Amino acid sequence: HDMFWADKAYRPGSQVVVTDVCVPISRLAECVTETHADIERSRLIAPLFGHVGDGNFHTVVSVMMDDADEVARMRRLFLRQRQAFEAAPYPELALRKAKLRKLIDALRRYQDDIVVAVNADFGVRAGAETKLVEVMGPILEARHALSHMGRWMKPRRRSTELLFLTNRAWVAYQPKGVVGIIGTWNFPLYLTLGPLVAALAAGNRAMIKISEFSPRCTALLTSMLAECFDEDEVAVCGGEIGAAQAFNALPFNHLVFTGSPRVGRQVMRAAAEHLTPV
Repeated sequence: HDMFWADKAYRPGSQVVVTDVCVPISRLAECVTETHADIERSRLIAPLFGHVGDGNFHTVVSVMMDDADEVARMRRLFLRQRQAFEAAPYPELALRKAKLRKLIDALRRYQDDIVVAVNADFGVRAGAETKLVEVMGPILEARHALSHMGRWMKPRRRSTELLFLTNRAWVAYQPKGVVGIIGTWNFPLYLTLGPLVAALAAGNRAMIKISEFSPRCTALLTSMLAECFDEDEVAVCGGEIGAAQAFNALPFNHLVFTGSPRVGRQVMRAAAEHLTPV
């Protein structure tokens, strides 16, 4: 009784994020006001993970520091992609098609490795299901884009009202810039590579954040896409919850999110700070 269960506990002014903790209500104020400098001598956090001297507590601290490194990397990647887009904001049709073909070839080469990685992250998942959804799904989307991209890029005429009858109007489709893609744990490749296909077809750069519950898929996707693209074109980001929240807060030109309504509200709240469409 009198316990507060939280799936997130924050320490202001630091990158420290503790997940899934049970805190006495009477000590909750200590949790949110304690500073990062006090963490090693904490008497609130230590009991949640064992004694300060054991491996569990130091593992948590290590994960937090790794998140800080990943957050710094995300910010560098975002600046690189933004600068690269500004230097070449209108990629031609041939270049866009070449990128999608490279992605298709990579999925074919890595299909067996994808089965192994997904199976390892899930515990058990049928290889045929993984190939059908995680491999064939993005390939079909890329093929569809290759077939229709030329028409999608063409300006489209619009009629004018009577007052401007002698004028001409049209819609010209232009790349937005840097697109953030946030995937979910249950289909880690299909729900990130599908939006990636759309982003590349539209001439954008993209940064991908896969769920922290799919570490092997994150590592595999990082390796696979590094063979196809420079990091100023497509980049994959890892990290835990702290890194995910920092990813949400980047000023993307567009953000694609797949996940729960609860997390979706947090994503939209962070995106609203920069008027980023989600």
